[in-house]
Amino acid sequence: QESEPSIEETDIVVDGLGHCWKAVSLIKPCSCEVCNDIIWSSSLTCQECQMIIHVDKCQEQVTKVCPDTTNKSQQNGDLGNPRSDPPPPPKGIQEIVRRQVSKGRNRYVDDGFDLDLSYITERIIAMSFPASGVESAYRNSLKDVAKMLKTRHEENYLIFNLSERSYDITRFNNQVLDFGWPDHL
Repeated sequence: QESEPSIEETDIVVDGLGHCWKAVSLIKPCSCEVCNDIIWSSSLTCQECQMIIHVDKCQEQVTKVCPDTTNKSQQNGDLGNPRSDPPPPPKGIQEIVRRQVSKGRNRYVDDGFDLDLSYITERIIAMSFPASGVESAYRNSLKDVAKMLKTRHEENYLIFNLSERSYDITRFNNQVLDFGWPDHL
């Protein structure tokens, strides 16, 4: 009878993001850095950056590159993929709040932009609803999203708004199709 392979306390598993995971027993409960649920006893801890996650359910969900291994590879002359590098430190309270709202998801940090959006392919982008006014303090600013699309794609884009909410489509040269799906099903 075959049993499932398990991680022993001495095994270290390196993933594609540079984390060096080791199974450890916790002295006191802590929060998982992927799902934010409490870890009561056993966890995986990255031996480089000290990220702590659930043993079974969260390793596949990790999206953050290990900053310690990224820094080491840059010191050794390996520049790596510029989009996989960790974002620069936040410059102000607004960036700190936006990164907290993103909860560790990949952000587009390039060309002077720091936005909560992801390129699915070079022609498909997924992002949350762009905001204006006070809401833009913690969401992507409508103005910043419009500027990024114009900078990166000129006039060659079409937005599919899947939200019930609407916004000033003139910022996007009227290149928006509204579908009006409910926010929470």
